[in-house]
Amino acid sequence: MERFKQQGQTPLEMDDGPTSGRHFSRCIRCETENGRFAVVCTTCGADLRAPEQRAEDEKRGREREQAVEREREEMRVRQTMPAERPTWHTEEEGIPPVFEPSLGRGLLRRIENPIARWLSVGGAVGLPLLLTRAGHGPLWVLGMYLGVFVAASFVPSAFWMRRRRDE
Repeated sequence: MERFKQQGQTPLEMDDGPTSGRHFSRCIRCETENGRFAVVCTTCGADLRAPEQRAEDEKRGREREQAVEREREEMRVRQTMPAERPTWHTEEEGIPPVFEPSLGRGLLRRIENPIARWLSVGGAVGLPLLLTRAGHGPLWVLGMYLGVFVAASFVPSAFWMRRRRDE
């Protein structure tokens, strides 16, 4: 490896220092982002060391720092707040409307078009039947699982919640 090094050359140094306070310049004339060490705009050739340009860059830097500080403060507040848990099963609030009277009927109720609603019912019933009648092995098992899921989705929600309320 020594034979490939040229005499008098120093190795390339990487800039790993903090970037706070140093940012990329955005040209005030054409809004192009330029490199951190650029002197002129790469698009329009405007001087990036002009007083107006420096003032705009400093203003953007302050806004960026304020946004970062706001975000940090929001994160601190979120970390100190207790996690909210859904209270679907309380007596006062009742069951969410999509689960009333059952999940299947609640979801069907959300489909406004009657033709689409009937097609959904046909697909929900027809697909498991098709898979169990025509399928062999894994397709038959998939049809059975889908059939049980569809049937269970039409069981009234009160049946599923009764046990939790009794505990």
